[in-house]
Amino acid sequence: MKKEKLLELEIEEVVVSFETAKLSKEKGFSHHMIMNYYNENKELIDVGQLWTKDETEEDVLMAPTQCMLQRWLRQEHGISVLVGHDGMWTVSISKWGEKSQVFEGQGYDRGFHIISYEQALESGLEKGLLLIK
Repeated sequence: MKKEKLLELEIEEVVVSFETAKLSKEKGFSHHMIMNYYNENKELIDVGQLWTKDETEEDVLMAPTQCMLQRWLRQEHGISVLVGHDGMWTVSISKWGEKSQVFEGQGYDRGFHIISYEQALESGLEKGLLLIK
C-alpha cells in the first residue's frame, strides 16, 4: 500500500516585542522560553547563548511567542484576544464573566496602520495585559 505524503508547512512563530515582553513579566508571565531579550539593549538571543554572557537574572527578559502569551492570557486570566479581518484587521478583547467586549479596534493602533495579523495580535496582547490588575 502506497503512503500519501503529508503537506508540509513551514510556520514561523512570532516572538512578542521587547515592550510586550516587559509588560508580560510585570503582569506575572514567568514561563521559561527558548528566546529571551538580553538587557535593555533589546538583543534577542536563544537560551543556548544565555550563559555565554556575564548576565544576571535581571538582565534576561523571557520572550514568549504571540501564541504562548495569547494562551496564557486566556487560561490564566480569562482574557480572550481575537483577531479578524473584514476589509481591515480587527482586534477584539473580552474578559470572561463580563457582559461586553472590553476593547475592539479596527485598522489602527497608536496612529499606525495595522497591516498584518501579527501586528493586530501584538496590539491586542498589549491591551489584554493591561486588563490584569
